[in-house]
Amino acid sequence: MLPKWVARKPARNEARYLKYGFVPMAFQGFVCPRCGNGLNAGPGHQPNYCDRCGQKLDFKGIGWGPGMEERAEGRGDWREQVEDRVV
Repeated sequence: MLPKWVARKPARNEARYLKYGFVPMAFQGFVCPRCGNGLNAGPGHQPNYCDRCGQKLDFKGIGWGPGMEERAEGRGDWREQVEDRVV
């Protein structure tokens, strides 16, 4: 195992959960490669070290595309169509 002061790339984490108890959501984030602690990282903030174990982290080369946030899953577009409704 490498020492903690040698920078390592964080591991990608994908999770699914129910928001409000009934809306299926997907989340993509990062975890520490040494201890598995969830990292508070995003396009505007990348920590240099893990909060729990102190592992040095290297976020260089990691893309922060549109898939790196919470998103609703399930049926395609579940919102009501307003244009086709007759009142």
